[in-house]
Amino acid sequence: MTPEQLPALVLGADPTVLAEVKTLFAGVDATPVSCAEGSFEDGLRLAKETTPDVIAVVMDGDARTGLALMEELNAALPASYIFAVSHDDSDENIIKAMRAGATEFLSLPLDRTQVLKALIKVTALRRLAQPTGKPGQVWTVYAPKGGAGVTTLAANLACEIQAAGGRSVCLVDLDFQSSDVALFLNVNPVYTMMDIALNFRRLDSVFLQGTLARHPTGVYLLAAPPHGTETPHIPVEQVTAVLDLLKTMYDVVIVDTPRSFNEETLAAFSAASRVLVVLELTLPFLRGYRRTLDVLDSLAIPADRIEVVISKHGAKAAVPIEEAKRNLGLSTTHLLPRDDDTALQAVNKGVPLSEVRASSPLRKAIAELAETLGQLGGAPVPKKKRKGILGGLFAS
Repeated sequence: MTPEQLPALVLGADPTVLAEVKTLFAGVDATPVSCAEGSFEDGLRLAKETTPDVIAVVMDGDARTGLALMEELNAALPASYIFAVSHDDSDENIIKAMRAGATEFLSLPLDRTQVLKALIKVTALRRLAQPTGKPGQVWTVYAPKGGAGVTTLAANLACEIQAAGGRSVCLVDLDFQSSDVALFLNVNPVYTMMDIALNFRRLDSVFLQGTLARHPTGVYLLAAPPHGTETPHIPVEQVTAVLDLLKTMYDVVIVDTPRSFNEETLAAFSAASRVLVVLELTLPFLRGYRRTLDVLDSLAIPADRIEVVISKHGAKAAVPIEEAKRNLGLSTTHLLPRDDDTALQAVNKGVPLSEVRASSPLRKAIAELAETLGQLGGAPVPKKKRKGILGGLFAS
């Protein structure tokens, strides 16, 4: 068997349909498949014995048994891709199949192109599942007050890194209450962090990759739950596990955080190779910066991993930067010039700054920041032992 060959198992109640599906799967030249077949009754046993990458369950003839089998397969072999196959491609049937654990739905009669695309997707995800060796960097972007342009910075950093080439990038939205990253990039994600929480037992690199949305630039996005939904509590251990896994899959993981010091924000701080603290030169932001430093110190984040980014530099009535440096002990800072017109156009159009005005001073400054951070490297900090993240942080 060649490394790219996919072991597959086709299960169903109708031998004639099984033979047709098996023949089509095995006849895809671009993605060679080693295909076996079996009945519903033998399906779980065969799957455990052969551990196939792809399991196609033909629901025709006995849909209820097929759905039950998919649930069992999903629990027993979470790394396998389950294809639901049926003549009934109604929304109701597709939803039932997905809830039972199917990762793809293929309509009968099968179309060769449809099958080819599904198998190529599995092959690509299996490649991503292979360890890359050196872990990627995590850049956590945070501001102590709203309105500083954190999401603009995070989204455009990701796009600039991707545009430069040579590095893979994933953008993560951990602002579960006011998520805007998908809006900023005009992406309509099918899955979000909520889906990971509801299926956490299935978490591996293949499953995680399947929850990401791909932006036309090549940046991948792990979105926060949409506004207006009841977001279930996502344990901080799950957030940490997702960030740790993404580091094995991407060269750079950029995390957009909420303003509060909640568990998600603290997990993103702890996982970070770099913490970008975004400030405006106003007294409320500078006071917030002092508290942020106290929090980062309590998490044992070394000072040399903290990058101060001055946003909207050049605004009127701002505290002089030299005074801010002197009073707060700021040393190295990155300046992002004020460019409200370009930033607002980019947000309203849902595109990167480069697509609005490539010569924008703000866009150029973010591109330079991306290049600088990419040369710094850094690895995550070991966590301190404490009773609980929030409890240890705010204990008197």
